[in-house]
Amino acid sequence: MNLQAELLPLEIYSTEQIRQFEAMAINDYGIAETTLMAQAAQAALNCLLELWPEAKHIGVVCGPGNNAGDGYYLAKLATEHGLVADVYYVSSPEQLTGAAQWAYMQAQTANIQIMSFDDIEIIEADLLVDAIFGIGLDRPLKDEYFTAVERVNNSLMPVLSLDIPTGICSKTGNVLGNAIIADATMAFIGVKSGLVTGEATDYVGELFCDDLQLPVDIFLQTEPYALRLSYDMVMDYFEPRLKNSHKGDNGHVVIVGGDYGLAGAVSLAANAALRAGAGLVTVVTRAEHISAIIGFRPEVMAIASEHVDWSQLLARADIVVVGPGLGQSKWSEQMFAQVSNSDTNFVIDADGLYFLRKNNLDKPMIITPHPGEAASLLQTDTASIQADRYQALIKLKQKYPQALAVLKGAGSLILDETETFLACQAGNPGMSSAGMGDVLTGLIAGLWAQGYDRESALEMGVMIHALAGDIVALEQGERGMLATDLLLIIQQLVNPDVEDSLCE
Repeated sequence: MNLQAELLPLEIYSTEQIRQFEAMAINDYGIAETTLMAQAAQAALNCLLELWPEAKHIGVVCGPGNNAGDGYYLAKLATEHGLVADVYYVSSPEQLTGAAQWAYMQAQTANIQIMSFDDIEIIEADLLVDAIFGIGLDRPLKDEYFTAVERVNNSLMPVLSLDIPTGICSKTGNVLGNAIIADATMAFIGVKSGLVTGEATDYVGELFCDDLQLPVDIFLQTEPYALRLSYDMVMDYFEPRLKNSHKGDNGHVVIVGGDYGLAGAVSLAANAALRAGAGLVTVVTRAEHISAIIGFRPEVMAIASEHVDWSQLLARADIVVVGPGLGQSKWSEQMFAQVSNSDTNFVIDADGLYFLRKNNLDKPMIITPHPGEAASLLQTDTASIQADRYQALIKLKQKYPQALAVLKGAGSLILDETETFLACQAGNPGMSSAGMGDVLTGLIAGLWAQGYDRESALEMGVMIHALAGDIVALEQGERGMLATDLLLIIQQLVNPDVEDSLCE
């Protein structure tokens, strides 16, 4: 579990908003650009000293702009603190202007060794600071910059990136040809949207943020581009149950799926709905799968598809889930057609999304695509989805205006009712295994069925699912993690009186 994420601000900003904040600080509040640069360098030094207290010798790799200025001034401060700091420039510091030029001159007066990165055959340092490019980079790295990034990555030294790892698009998180693989990143002013999702999650390392003491009023004048989903946020949604309640008060989830060979998917979704607290769960599936599903979880009501009274069953359902293990056969198509005319709320995943693309439903629903499924819905390719995950969600909303969507993957994203993005930083690579999506789908449906509003159910489901995976990873490791490992943890997390002891 990434406990560091819980120390970050909830607000996430776009590149344009960060630039606006900096301009307001300088133009409206009279804060000198050099002051902001000095504060950024101090924040970075504090982070460096905390993470690598044994470091005696640092190398700062500087580029052509203000990010380089942060690096030059950091070298000066590190020297004053008693460290040995060398600066390796990728482009000539003589070309620097403004505050960056001032920082370079400050480093010169501190008698810091400043040399061309090309002239260094062997890098001798305990760690490297990446101050090559900040949020201004908007095109693929080329020539000497590409080579510098490769050299830093091949050095095998710990790396602290200033503001954002060089080569990462600060807006989307996409890798611009090549990027620094940082052990930690110190973001300045605010967390950028590109730091929390997609490819960036493999490059950022531990994420820290310092607002550089900007006046609070600057931030209050702008709605954040996104919010970070937090554990505390979703726990506040939970309400105690009435003592005089029965299973019918806690929602009925109907799950349709499980074509030949795919019974496990629909069973996992059913189990997750029950562990989320749904009072009743009914599975409609192939007759051949009934005994296996009931044998694994006798609390699940399982009905063979040919024996279903659809009108009666759907009338009793609070939420219908369609997709887990559904397949794309003629039977699958018939199952989707049977439920699609219902007025019940839907959660659609997996092969249900395949049929959604062919049969656009104009009714309230939650959809849970991974990038490949999102690409199919939008009739594009997975690379295009991953290149700008935020924009992909906007396009999904435009195509399915009545749907709330979560775009799954590293740094899962939600676009809520107010068209604000929500980013989930919990979760880990161990969750890249069969059945995890089915558990998420059932979890969301089980929460929604209990009477929580659609948006809350989606946020709760995404966060609890990811956090459950992190707890399993802490206890058992990432490799070999199974979707079923999450089920009992989910039950603990949906009971706030139990979860506190798990997350201390």
